[in-house]
This record gives sequence, C-alpha cells and structure tokens, in this order.
Amino acid sequence: MKRPTALLLLPIALCASLPATAQQVLDIDQIFKEHDANRDGFITAAEVRAFMTSHFKTLDLDGNGLLDVREINADIVRSTGAEIPAEIRQRVLAESFRYYDFNGDGRVDVESYVQAHIAMMMTADFNKDGKVSLEEKRALHQVRAE
Repeated sequence: MKRPTALLLLPIALCASLPATAQQVLDIDQIFKEHDANRDGFITAAEVRAFMTSHFKTLDLDGNGLLDVREINADIVRSTGAEIPAEIRQRVLAESFRYYDFNGDGRVDVESYVQAHIAMMMTADFNKDGKVSLEEKRALHQVRAE
C-alpha cells in the first residue's frame, strides 16, 4: 500500500512542534464530521471513497476527468492560503501529484485520487481495525482537544 511521503505530510510536520490551537481542533473535527457520513463515530474506506469522489469533481475545473498540476495547485492554495512559502508549496505540489497518481501511470484520475486519500486516511488507523476514530484522526495530526 502506498503511504504518504514526507513532503506530502510536511504541513503536519511543520505544525507538530506547535501546541494545537482551538481552530486546529475544530478543523480536524470538521474534516472528521464531513467524512463520517453515517455519523457512527468512525471513518471507513467506503466513506472516504464517497466523499473524495465528490470532492474530485469540484477540483476537476475543466471537467476532463483528470486533475492536472494547475488544479492540484489551486486546491493547495485554497487549503493552505499564503501560509506556505511558494518554494515549499511547489515541492508539496510536485509530491502531491506523485502521490495522487496512485497507480503510477502519470495521470491523476478519480480512482487514483480516491485510493491515495483512502491510504492517507488509513494511516490514522493505529489500532488496525479498518476504521478511523476521531481520536485516531486527532493523533495523526498531533491535535488534542482540551
């Protein structure tokens, strides 16, 4: 299984040494809530698949069924704003494209994008039960609720 690489996880690493803010806790909790479609307190691969398939369609600006570097960059900028210097954002962009190209064919189609996100989410499945709890998601991002 493909795992997130260091550059893709760079935003997490940059924040790891900082105490979590209330906003970071809310952001992780919101992401969790968006993915937990059946509201059972866990995120499964099927829930990630459904959410990310829908999300892919919003990122595919030209509607060709593929994400290009421009579309992935727009998502990175939207997600991180101007907080990440351009040089680092370019490295994250290149690594993100390679990671989203899950099957290595040089293209980011919906299935590659979804598989990459399932693999990324499942890195939080620390107890290996096939699902991710809110506590596991917070632990992955080194965020604790106060």
